[in-house]
Parts: sequence; C-alpha cells; structure tokens
Amino acid sequence: MAKQSRAASASSGAPKNSACGGPRNSADAGASSFAATAHFREAHDLLSAPIATRVKAIVERCAARHGFTADQLKAKGRSRPLVKARNEAIQLVAKCFPDFSYPHLGKIFRRDHTTIMHALGVLGRQQKARAQ
Repeated sequence: MAKQSRAASASSGAPKNSACGGPRNSADAGASSFAATAHFREAHDLLSAPIATRVKAIVERCAARHGFTADQLKAKGRSRPLVKARNEAIQLVAKCFPDFSYPHLGKIFRRDHTTIMHALGVLGRQQKARAQ
C-alpha cells in the first residue's frame, strides 16, 4: 500500500525538492525543458535498475551532498559530520526499501544491526522534536 501512495504522490505533477536535484523554485522549473526531460529519464533509468544499483546511487548522492564519498560513509570514521551523513543515508535506504532488515542494512553500510537501529532511532527522535 505504501508503494501506491508514493506513486500517487509522484504523479501529482507538482515539483518537489528532492535529493535528486529537482527544481528549487518556479524560475528553476521553467529554465530548460531539456534538463527536465534528462532528469526524468535519469529517474526512470534508476527506478528500472537493479536494487543494488539503486542503493548505491542513494548512498553516493547522500554522501556527495554532505561532501563525502560512499566509501567514507561505509568506513570506520566517527566524526560528527560523517556520522550525520551516514545516518541520513541509512534512513534514506531504509525508507526506499522498507523490506530490508536491520542485518541487511548493516551489511550494506558495514555496520552491526544495532547500529542501524540506533541510527534510525536518533533520526526518528529528531524528526519528532522538530514537529513539536
């Protein structure tokens, strides 16, 4: 059922701010129809790609947004900016693939399943605090 709601929200036609680099405002949205077509083609290719490729793309984009590489997110580093980027990548992958278990997510990020549980819990608590 969650997949249906995602598809319904994606087909609404409204531009959204996304991790994929969607238009930020109306001036950007009308800048180039070719760029929009290329963006949708890239999104379609990513959706039809194997799961491993999609996970890799999510991790790489999240890492790049924070100024890291995917390998750095999976390494042993524990600096605060790195941990925040890693936790965000874990959350994005878990949200995009709700069937993935904690141990499976742990294998992707080279972490124990309890670390994955902690990362998702921290982000959930932060979101609840922002909502209040």
